[in-house]
Amino acid sequence: MKKSIIALVAALSLSINCNSAMAQWVILSESENMALLAPFAKCDDFSQQLKYEPMQNLDAYDESQVTLVREYIELTRRSKHASWDDAGAIFSGLEHGYQENGYLLTDYGRRAKHELSQYSANELPSRDYLNFDLQTLKNLYDKACKARADAHNEIMSLNSKLASLRAEPLKPWLNPKKRIPCPVMFTLTCRRLSYGNLND
Repeated sequence: MKKSIIALVAALSLSINCNSAMAQWVILSESENMALLAPFAKCDDFSQQLKYEPMQNLDAYDESQVTLVREYIELTRRSKHASWDDAGAIFSGLEHGYQENGYLLTDYGRRAKHELSQYSANELPSRDYLNFDLQTLKNLYDKACKARADAHNEIMSLNSKLASLRAEPLKPWLNPKKRIPCPVMFTLTCRRLSYGNLND
């Protein structure tokens, strides 16, 4: 009799624990899913309004592209009171930050969707666990969104000064003998100039 009572108590305890665990996991409706993912789309509208296209792998034989990047470097040099080489590194960092944070925004949104799919498949311990993961990703998303906006605004500030720069009578920054800093150029030729004869 005593053993039967102990077994009954154990079974009831297990049932209560299971019910408690199940109570933490609730299937999310479509509207709840959309609400949880909404914070990961707030940068989308901003991204669609961007008018600047980054220069990827500067083509040293494209005269218009080379001229434009020289102008960007010169404007950066003036605004940052930097040397020509340092200005090239700064501008390259702006472009890299603009692009890299764009990739991060996409990645954080994808990871948020993955967390929701895991929760829907009952592969996460609880709703609290889901909320914590989504909040962590949201914080990272917001940080990347701000960083991309800052880089974009700084580049657009340079854009606004292009016309006045081009109106100047003397343009030493366009002198072909003035080497474009290698952080801006990712070509093999530039790597060889900087680091010696590299193997392909």
